[in-house]
Amino acid sequence: MTRLEIELAEEKRKSKLKDGAVTSPQRHNKAAFNVLKEELRREQEAVQKAHLQLQRKEESQQRFWAVVKSCEAKAYEVLPDHKATLQSVFALIHQKKDRKKKVSSSFEGSHNNTTANDETSTTTEPHTFGEASTRSEPHNN
Repeated sequence: MTRLEIELAEEKRKSKLKDGAVTSPQRHNKAAFNVLKEELRREQEAVQKAHLQLQRKEESQQRFWAVVKSCEAKAYEVLPDHKATLQSVFALIHQKKDRKKKVSSSFEGSHNNTTANDETSTTTEPHTFGEASTRSEPHNN
């Protein structure tokens, strides 16, 4: 080969490397590793964000139920003549809280190899506190 042919072949090889047509296996593996590492980092950030959101939600629910508890105590104090009515109202409220706990514990249990039947057995029907329990007509939202 002449010197000119060698230089042309070398330039052709370099241009193929730049175009990505010819890459070394090591370079390819490193690029794939970096892509996977970036995906893992994103997934870890997403999990961390979801964990923080769940933690905030739980804290918010705890504050809400603390307010409900203080309102209940104040209601019995302010309206002692309506104790039976207050008991039924707060029983409904606490029943709603207990149902939510039951559903959430069932959801957590589903991550511990429980069957699908266990999850569906604790589902509840929606209930709004404004409607009377003896109401015969359907409630339209």
